[in-house]
Amino acid sequence: MARTIGQYIARDSRGGSHVLWGQEWGSSCGPASCFMALCSATQSTHGGGEAFMRALAVKYGATIMDMLDPKGAGTYVSQLKKILEANNLKVNSGQYIQAEYLSKITAASELKPIILHVNWYSRNDLKKWVRTGGHFVVSVGLLGSDAIILDPWSGLVEIPVIAFPEYNPAQQSWSGPNIGLFSGWVVQVI
Repeated sequence: MARTIGQYIARDSRGGSHVLWGQEWGSSCGPASCFMALCSATQSTHGGGEAFMRALAVKYGATIMDMLDPKGAGTYVSQLKKILEANNLKVNSGQYIQAEYLSKITAASELKPIILHVNWYSRNDLKKWVRTGGHFVVSVGLLGSDAIILDPWSGLVEIPVIAFPEYNPAQQSWSGPNIGLFSGWVVQVI
């Protein structure tokens, strides 16, 4: 299945509609997640899309090359907070222990979305897990016991809350080469 780039609507397993933005660049998941959080919190679509959010990210210290390069640094939590504040959203951010961020995930909603940070890990030549990157996704609430995750790369993903901190958007076996773990970093619309 081809990955969708730009704005689109996806349906969850109960038929609910969610506005997503497929990231345009290799490491632009932060700006794409900001755009999805803004659309969700304001219940509207906005002009400019990810490009406008990327321009704000540069204003707050990100570089174009870091967002363009799939192995680039992308953006940071502090920049995402400033991007959302520049769009007149009231937000807070921080790093939380698992119980705290799980409570934030269960309290998230379409009007109060949260951006979550994922650490990616891969096996090195010695078969040890090493951190190889990061990713941002948006949670917009629960569907039963599953968190509804808007992933700018993988699309709409439903993850059982009991699986946290593991993040496996492709529902692949962990015997594979990569795993994702939520880091505890959260940017929350309040």
